Amino acid sequence: MTTIKIDSETKSQIDYFYTYERESYDEVLQKLIYIVKNVSRDISDILRATECEKEVPFPPGLLVVLLL
Repeated sequence: MTTIKIDSETKSQIDYFYTYERESYDEVLQKLIYIVKNVSRDISDILRATECEKEVPFPPGLLVVLLL
């Protein structure tokens, strides 16, 4: 177990991610880490798709439609 100091504003922002009342900070932080890792992977996939779009001519705006 480790104690960390966080600003009250940071705590308020973390509190937004609670799913249920008795959820621990560790659970919330693990959830945020999971989200960040997956978003990073999705961004990489989007960038690769953009590179492929240069090689294979898709109709304009198709990538945007696929992302929605």
